[in-house]
Amino acid sequence: MEYQIKLEAIALKVVVIKSPRFLSGILRMVFKIKKEEGTE
Repeated sequence: MEYQIKLEAIALKVVVIKSPRFLSGILRMVFKIKKEEGTE
């Protein structure tokens, strides 16, 4: 289980390095969801 988590963390770092636009898009989605939940 721990080994799989480490692989996912490494994969996430690769995604961040190779496609920051993709990550920023996810962050925007998350922030929009959080803002919508906060206003309700």
